[in-house]
Amino acid sequence: MLGILLLFWIGRSFYKFAKDNGLNHILWVIISIASYYTAQFLVGIVIAFIDPSLLDNYGAIMLIGLISGFSGVGIAYLSMKNAAKNKVSSTSDSDILDEDLLD
Repeated sequence: MLGILLLFWIGRSFYKFAKDNGLNHILWVIISIASYYTAQFLVGIVIAFIDPSLLDNYGAIMLIGLISGFSGVGIAYLSMKNAAKNKVSSTSDSDILDEDLLD
């Protein structure tokens, strides 16, 4: 239940930021949730190869899963922020060019 609330909070945050910055908000919600699970999966595979006995410790796996999931979401957030910045700069460049043509 806590995991569902966590993913809802992450998705809602991405939705609001993307919508406020003119990005495709549904796509960024999907990217945020996919990045959370993908990061957890990749770290789980690495742990299984490095130290399989760690898989028996439920608390450590939960902590590592949360840290890796939030790391993946952080990377997705930085990508979204960069996409928003690029969209603003590309929009402002085209406005400048259009103003030059009108003179």
